[in-house]
Amino acid sequence: MLLNHAMSKLNSQKPITVQTFAYTVLAGIGARKLYIKFGFKEVEQAGLNPAGIPTVILERAPV
Repeated sequence: MLLNHAMSKLNSQKPITVQTFAYTVLAGIGARKLYIKFGFKEVEQAGLNPAGIPTVILERAPV
């Protein structure tokens, strides 16, 4: 899986952050579920993306 591969290239001793759709965006449910499955938790609102869609920052703590 692409996310497994990408995360294997990152330093797991540091937090990993991603920006994805807010929970209010139905089209983003799949992405949020995937990130949560990998241990990410929502840490802050990130405002609107260029298309005007609400986003959030998710973070995975160091392991």
